[in-house]
Order: sequence, then C-alpha cells, then structure tokens
Amino acid sequence: MCHFVGDMDRSIFEMVKVLSTELQDPRGRAMFLVLSPETGIAGSTASGAVSQLLAQHGSRLLGGALTIEGNGFRAAAKRALAMSVRTVAKKSYPSGTFPNVRDASLWLAEHIPEMSAQDILDAYATLVHQADLGLTASG
Repeated sequence: MCHFVGDMDRSIFEMVKVLSTELQDPRGRAMFLVLSPETGIAGSTASGAVSQLLAQHGSRLLGGALTIEGNGFRAAAKRALAMSVRTVAKKSYPSGTFPNVRDASLWLAEHIPEMSAQDILDAYATLVHQADLGLTASG
C-alpha cells in the first residue's frame, strides 16, 4: 500500500523497494496505490523500475488498484493515461484505475478474499496518519 504525495519518482523507488521484498511471499500481494492531486507523472527511470519489478514478480500479484485523486481535467487526464498504459501493458493480474479510495477498496476486496473493503480503507487511513506524523512514506 502506497500513498504518493509530491515527488513521484522518489515515492516509486520506495514502493519498488518494499514490493521487491513483499512479493517474495508465495501467497502473493496486492497493490493499493493512491496519488494525491499534486503528484506528478513518473519519469522514465522510475517507470522502468516498476516494469522490471512486474516482469520479475508480476505472477505473485493478486491485483492492483490505482487511485488518482482529484477533480477536473488534470485528474481525469491522469486516469485516462493510466488506463491507456494498463491496456497496452496487458498485465497478468487484474488492475483498475479509480477516482477515489472507496471505489478502489471495493474493487480490490473482490480480488483479495482475506480482506474486506473496510479492512483496506482502515489500513490506508493508518498509513496516511503515519505519513502525516512523518513515520512512513509508504508501506
């Protein structure tokens, strides 16, 4: 689970580091990523790191939910870009792009039988609270 605010590339490298370890678990993992409205687009180096991670461990992904928060043209354009990239990439796991964490958690809960949408929302709320306190950037 990651919450990106500000420097997208730095956040992505942190996420890749965490997921590289987490995806060693044979039970698999799901990704729940949230981009705040002010977060920019990832650079090519960060995107390449994610592509490499997915090529190595993509078979262990149970699902991936990407929330791009915000209203208006800019947020809608980011979501459209993410959906286009997802379509072209032909991922081996179910993935979706959402305008809010509630919709993303409902969708992701369908792909992770051990967790309810409320469990996902609670974990996300804890992560955001820890980030606000400066305890973590992602997790």
